Amino acid sequence: MGKRIVIKLNSQGARNFLRSNDMMSICESYAGQMAKKLGAAYKVSKYRGVNRVNASVYTDDPSAILDNLNNNTMLKQLGVKLTAPRTGKIVKGYYRKLKNGKTIFVQGYQRRK
Repeated sequence: MGKRIVIKLNSQGARNFLRSNDMMSICESYAGQMAKKLGAAYKVSKYRGVNRVNASVYTDDPSAILDNLNNNTMLKQLGVKLTAPRTGKIVKGYYRKLKNGKTIFVQGYQRRK
């Protein structure tokens, strides 16, 4: 039998790498590519968080917001496979009591055949 290998992660080093300017430029380039493919109405936002850098794509344009809402434009640009939407008749619902004591009404959808 071989010897057991133990790997210890340098947490501070990993955090420094994830917060570095190099990682910021990588994230910004990916977000910029996506924003460029989506069109001029989309913008890139970046910031340095506690543990890592973040980049996001957003829009303030009302028509682009509506388009994304109706067609999932940003998710499709990422290549996300979307499942079928919940369609069909809403069937009988029921009340469910949560652990915190609140009661909510839950509705189900009839499955498509």
